[in-house]
Amino acid sequence: MVHLTPMTQPDFEDFLESDIRQYAAERTEAGYWSEAEAMPRSRTEHEVLLPQGLATKDHYIYTIRERETGAAAGVIWLKVSLDSSRPSGFIFDLEIYEQFRRKGYARQAMLQLEEVARGLGLQQLGLHVFAHNANARALYESLGYAVASLNLLKPLPPPIDTIGPTTQPGADIHARLCALLDREGAEYRLVEHTPEGRTELIAKIRGNRLEQAIKSIVVQIRINKKKNSYCLANVPGDCSVDLERIRAHFDAAGTAVASREKAEGLTGCVIGAIPPYAFDDRLSVLADPLILENEEVVFNAGRLDRSIFMRSADYIRTAKPQLTSIAIRP
Repeated sequence: MVHLTPMTQPDFEDFLESDIRQYAAERTEAGYWSEAEAMPRSRTEHEVLLPQGLATKDHYIYTIRERETGAAAGVIWLKVSLDSSRPSGFIFDLEIYEQFRRKGYARQAMLQLEEVARGLGLQQLGLHVFAHNANARALYESLGYAVASLNLLKPLPPPIDTIGPTTQPGADIHARLCALLDREGAEYRLVEHTPEGRTELIAKIRGNRLEQAIKSIVVQIRINKKKNSYCLANVPGDCSVDLERIRAHFDAAGTAVASREKAEGLTGCVIGAIPPYAFDDRLSVLADPLILENEEVVFNAGRLDRSIFMRSADYIRTAKPQLTSIAIRP
């Protein structure tokens, strides 16, 4: 039998390095990353997920211990999201150390974590498993976990670049966005739907929570009387953009929402279809850290009838925004 104990700082330091290596290996085996890029990318994703390490808010990391001996038999990591109509948790990691496997400890740890989740007021738990990990898939299915979404991967020969440079006028932003995500090895789900760009309405069409969406606004930054610059401000869908914080961030004379003509010219998209990525060198990108409260985010993908669902960590990694508090939540 095993029980869960909160992880100590020394154990966390060992766990973190081990988990970075393991995640890099899994992503490489699954075909998403090359061996050369796997470790740096894995380390970056862990830094995004755990900016304060073991003390990061809403993350619960436990050591799995044998009751009889007290020996550390493994680790389990839970992230909770309470600020929604259906509080949920996501299991980022479950590992049983080799010498303790085939004793039923993984099942026991998962069932005990369910009790922890109920105590935190959660109504559902989710997790991710790679297709090649047949043993883990069998365990999770036996515990009642079912497929909620499915990513398929097909290796292709190197493509001929038909997209052109990022400053090419009139380029297809939707195609360039998908090409960027493919090139960066991001996992995403492309959804077709009725054309709509208003955040509240498209959330109902796509079936996502409002706070799960990324709202993107082009902001004019007045440097002085003769000079302006522009940024793409990204906040959760249930928030508005704080222009004063953006002004302070750039130490500017003033800020304002850009005109429709300027916003559409800089992004190559109609209003409502703007993705949280910049394909024009004149446009800097800001993102509020509240976006990371959701494991999965969604946004219009350059077209009013296309949206992309993807992990928030993958968004931060691929868009490379400056993370700063620019959101006002009602």
